[in-house]
Amino acid sequence: MTVDAFDVRVRAGTDDRAEVVKDHSGPLPPLGRTRAEHDAAVERERAWLRAAAGIEGVVRFIEDRSGVVTEFAGAPTLRSHCPGPDGTADALASVADTVAALSARKLGHGSIAPEHVILSGDGSAVLCSPNTSDQPGDDLIGLADCLEFATEQWAQPPENLTHWLVLAKQLRNLDEPIDPTRAARTLRDLGSPRSPDKRLPRKRLAVLTACAVIVACGAAASTFADGTAPVDGPEVIIEGHVVRVGRAGHVALAHPGDSCQPPAIFLLDPTSSRVWTFDRFDGRGSATPLAVVPGAIELFLSAAGDDGCAVVNAGGPAGSVRLR
Repeated sequence: MTVDAFDVRVRAGTDDRAEVVKDHSGPLPPLGRTRAEHDAAVERERAWLRAAAGIEGVVRFIEDRSGVVTEFAGAPTLRSHCPGPDGTADALASVADTVAALSARKLGHGSIAPEHVILSGDGSAVLCSPNTSDQPGDDLIGLADCLEFATEQWAQPPENLTHWLVLAKQLRNLDEPIDPTRAARTLRDLGSPRSPDKRLPRKRLAVLTACAVIVACGAAASTFADGTAPVDGPEVIIEGHVVRVGRAGHVALAHPGDSCQPPAIFLLDPTSSRVWTFDRFDGRGSATPLAVVPGAIELFLSAAGDDGCAVVNAGGPAGSVRLR
């Protein structure tokens, strides 16, 4: 099989282990590249594989003069055998872990793509065919490419598909790059979502339980400040009032109030990442813009410090931000 300027073949290696050989000894295909440029590319890949030796998730380099030789890591790739959401989450989480380990050595793979993600039998993945990038963002974008490719292959998209796409967006945002270790944790959560009650320590479960009652059942409504937006969004219960806020698809959370702040309703529009707050609950309240939290898809309470006061957070696959 010819790939780029190499003939790629699998051969029997030592200890009955198969080896992959990228043989560059034959004539070059017409790629407009000189022999010197080609040989330099080969040596660059060999040097990169030596530098990445011992990193879990990178094919093992074998010293051999016949070309770029690596231990055979398997045949299925993300492109040829894309697994379902859980399998994809495990595979790409291991890729993100590998990116983090490479970054610690100041190495960039530079060519992370579905065909370069080899799927292992234990659910993890191994990267092959590096393009030796010195731009850290290249690997994050490559991870986003793999993530988006996978979502397009699934016969049955998961209920949290939006969360996957938000993470892909965050990976592409190189102005505020996401840490690959955090991306790995997020991917594992996407495959096996955490129960909401795990966000708070046990001493705050009473607060969470009280807020869990804030679901739906009433009639009164509040509007946006301009008074023009239709009010068909979620309902919350606060201070004895059942209040409907925002539009369908918005996310609402009622803070019951404590020694740190008075009662308030918080409203998130996941499509624009905007958050508003209401401080009036009699059906005539208006929304006050509070923040823009890129990638946010949920609102939740958490405990902060020794005062025990509940803190409102906006969060998504890429992490959370304290609002108040």
